[in-house]
Amino acid sequence: MRPNHPRALDQERNPVEQGNGPLLFIVFVTTVMVLSGILGGVLAGLKNRDYSFWIAWTFILPPSLIVLALLPTIKGQRPRRVSLDEEDAREGD
Repeated sequence: MRPNHPRALDQERNPVEQGNGPLLFIVFVTTVMVLSGILGGVLAGLKNRDYSFWIAWTFILPPSLIVLALLPTIKGQRPRRVSLDEEDAREGD
């Protein structure tokens, strides 16, 4: 096709018509997931919650950020996760 042809000009202006729609969707969803994970970690830290748990859930399922926002803040120290060595010691091997 000639560069000055109207159809060639339309394809240059609108990348979705060139078959980039699925790629743009993947980029959009990935951006939402990453931003949600970051916001989930920050919000969990502010609410004194286990931030690694909430980073994972808000990354996998971004609407869980709403659940985290509705949860009350924990008073006192942040709950400590049990290490794998401590967990094994409790179970008695």
